[in-house]
Amino acid sequence: MPKMKGKTQDAECPILPAGFWQKSTKLEGAVSRIFEPKMRNHESYGNCYEITLPKAINLDGEKVAKVAIGSLAGLAMAIQAAGTDDLQVGDYIVLTCTGTTDTGQRSPRVDFQIEIDRK
Repeated sequence: MPKMKGKTQDAECPILPAGFWQKSTKLEGAVSRIFEPKMRNHESYGNCYEITLPKAINLDGEKVAKVAIGSLAGLAMAIQAAGTDDLQVGDYIVLTCTGTTDTGQRSPRVDFQIEIDRK
């Protein structure tokens, strides 16, 4: 088996919080990695999608070329509405926030429109 090496810093990128998304916020890029963060009790948060952006964006005063989008219910619903259960590495996406919906829970659901170009 070939020898492999890696370090955390090579894989890190900011995870966009729900508060990042405002109506008409648009993000596009290629899904470069899918990972599943775990809670302390080892339950899953659901998939996070690392997106490599064609052009770096300013996030909290820092230019970033990769971001991760966490497990948001509205994102999962948009992906399913597009006709698939999940994104795949290599998918090129255009993701637009269409607003929020009050669900009666702690925080509103962030709603999205997604276009997926799967080669």
